Amino acid sequence: MVRNAMFRRAELVARDDLDGLMALERAAADRLDPPREVVMTRSAWDAAIEESLRFDAPVHGLFRTNTEETEIAGVTIPENSKVMCSFFSANMDPEMWDDPERFDITRDLETLKKHFAFGKGIHFCMGAPLSRVEASVALEAILDRLPNLRLTDEPTFISAPVLHGVETLPVAWDAP
Repeated sequence: MVRNAMFRRAELVARDDLDGLMALERAAADRLDPPREVVMTRSAWDAAIEESLRFDAPVHGLFRTNTEETEIAGVTIPENSKVMCSFFSANMDPEMWDDPERFDITRDLETLKKHFAFGKGIHFCMGAPLSRVEASVALEAILDRLPNLRLTDEPTFISAPVLHGVETLPVAWDAP
């Protein structure tokens, strides 16, 4: 059971890292800010990881049940209603992010860390620090061992209501 849980965690980390790498590759391919040379420098990795989480988080939201009738933006929500907290929407809020639909690792790192990919408040993911370390270690290993990593075809995505991830990611790289 523990072994299966460990493999499942490794699979989730790998898929999250693939999502981030895909966002980085698309940014380079689409000539978005910054250029690939900047993305691939170690000094840019923390910002690249945080921007990947903001831009293309693996969890788009979670459902909550309100315990009493409430009103949000003039809409009454009855007691015991299922409400989806959309992290994706929060991460694309133009009041929080300048040009939110642009992938940009030159954003201020402290501001980037305010994304909602790990939730917020009492529901903040306890594994967030571990996930960030795993992403950094994986990014270093992938970029060190797979020179000139690039997409060779369009990826396919996991189909789930609130989860987002890469099912297949066709890539190639040069021999070291």
